[in-house]
This record gives sequence, C-alpha cells and structure tokens, in this order.
Amino acid sequence: MLSINKNDSDDIFKQAARQQLTNMLIGTIGDLSLASQIEILNQVNEPAIIEQITQRANEAELRFNALEKVTRPALIERVVIEDSDIKLRLKALERIEDIPALERIVKKCRTSNKKVTRQAKEKLEQLVEAIERPKEVARQAKTICTNLETLAEQGYSGRLSFESERLQKNWKDIADEAPDNLKTRFTQAIEKIASILEEHRQVEEKRKREQAENARILAAKETICEKLETLGKQLDQSDASQLTDAEDLKQQLESANQEWTSSESLPLLDEQKIGKRFKHACSHIERFIVSLQEYPLLLSQVDDLNQRSKKLIESSNQPIRPRQINELENALKGITLPSY
Repeated sequence: MLSINKNDSDDIFKQAARQQLTNMLIGTIGDLSLASQIEILNQVNEPAIIEQITQRANEAELRFNALEKVTRPALIERVVIEDSDIKLRLKALERIEDIPALERIVKKCRTSNKKVTRQAKEKLEQLVEAIERPKEVARQAKTICTNLETLAEQGYSGRLSFESERLQKNWKDIADEAPDNLKTRFTQAIEKIASILEEHRQVEEKRKREQAENARILAAKETICEKLETLGKQLDQSDASQLTDAEDLKQQLESANQEWTSSESLPLLDEQKIGKRFKHACSHIERFIVSLQEYPLLLSQVDDLNQRSKKLIESSNQPIRPRQINELENALKGITLPSY
C-alpha cells in the first residue's frame, strides 16, 4: 500500500491506497502490530495521512509519533483540547507558542482537565511576560534615565548623591535587558552627575581650606587685640603719677600696628568686625600716650601754683585778700587734668 501510494500514477488507485494505508495505521482494518504501524508511519510524509493518524489512531503511542510530524498549528491545538490521552495533550501543548491559541486552550479546558489548564496558563503567562518584559524594561529604563537627567539639570543638592545611588541600584536590575539607546543615556547622565559631585567636592575642600586659613588669621589678629586690651587694662589700673614713659607705649603701639598691617586680610565682614576691635584698643592706648605727653606740663603748672601759694602766705603780714584767693583759684582751674 505504501508503494502504491508513493509510485502509482493512477489517481483512483492512489487515493484508494492512501485510504487503505490510513485505515491500517489508524487500526480500523488489518492486524498490524503497533511496532509495524510506527515503522510504516515513519516512512509516511503526506500531511493528510499524518493528520488523520494524529486524530483517529487507536493507539496513543501511534498518535504520539504522528504528532511529531504535524506542522499545522490548528491541529496541534485541537490535540491539546480534544485528545483522550493526557500525556499526548501535554506533549502537544509544549509546541503551542501562540498567545491566542493558549487563551482558547485555557478557556476550553477549564472544566475538562485542570492539569492541561494549569500548564497552559503558566505557558501563557510566560509568553505574555516574554512579550511585555522588553516593554516594561524599556519603560523603567526610560524613567530612570529621565530622573537622572533631571537631577543633573538641577545641579548639586544635598540629595543628589543619595538619589543617584538609588536610581543606579534600580538600573542594575534591568541593565542587561535595557535598550542600547537608553544605556547610552544612562551612562551620559551618570557621568554628568559624577562631574557635578566631583566639582562640589572640590569646592567644599577649597571652602574648608579657606575656613581653616581664615580661622588662623583671625586667631593671630585676636592675639594682637588681646595684647593691646591687656595693656589698656594695666594702664587703667596703674597710678597716674608712675606713668611717665610715653615712648615705651608708642613703641608697643607701633609694633602692634606693624604686626596688624603685615597680617593677611579676612573676608570683608569679619575684617571689619575685628578691625573695629583693634582700632578701639589702639585708641585706648593713644589716649594714655597723649596724657603722658601732657603730664610734665601739668606738673610744672601744679608746682608753679604751689610756689605762688607759699609765697603769698610767707610774704604777707596782712590778711590774704579775696582777690588774691580768686587769682589762685583761677590758676588752678586753668590746669587741665589727664583724660585717663
């Protein structure tokens, strides 16, 4: 029959032989063993015969072998839904890669076979995920890139490093699957953020160096002020009659001014504040210097007034007249006392 089916040129004989062969393989006629049926089936390549055996053969193993040769998706789907052998149905299900077909299988097998339904659902979910996953990855990648680019455009902030690290951690989950154009955007955004962070780090280091240097300069200026203020307090507490060395004070004040002039400047507001303190301390010392310079004249005036008073008392046998007392009082008022 197989030979006639392949070689006979008469279509009638050929059709009859084809039907005979199909019936023999199906098992409706003849008494071929299963092994013989399988051996013959392996030599058959006509889709019509193979499909008939797949659907109608009595032996599940024969249908199983025929299924291996089936190429029509609709028939494979029908086997999954209608065949009586669960192993064959599951084998056919392995070949279904079409989402609508799997959806029909799930719907039609829901009440007939839970195992087929469960595996069809699992495969359907896998296929849907396989299709949707690239879209979801692209969506997530685009969102991450957009957020990174926004951070970069906004420049440095206290949360830049934290947010950047968070987004980079999210990126690792999809890095291998992300589209190439988004990988490029991600790399460029990260490089820009890294540049911003590095620039901020350098600015902060410079600020800290300047802050430390300003603290050093301020400490030196405060030391100058403290020396002058200490000297001023000592002068305030000294006996005025003992403060006769104005030149020594001048030298100390000049030395302080030279040290101040040679010191480095602070930022404007800090310089103005400490400068005001320095000027106040200097003014205090300068007042003492002026007073000490006037002190010899004061002594001379007091001594002259003293001599006049003695002379008036010793040289007169007459009572001292009011006019003479007034003259001495006016002379006393004319003596200017030191301002300290």
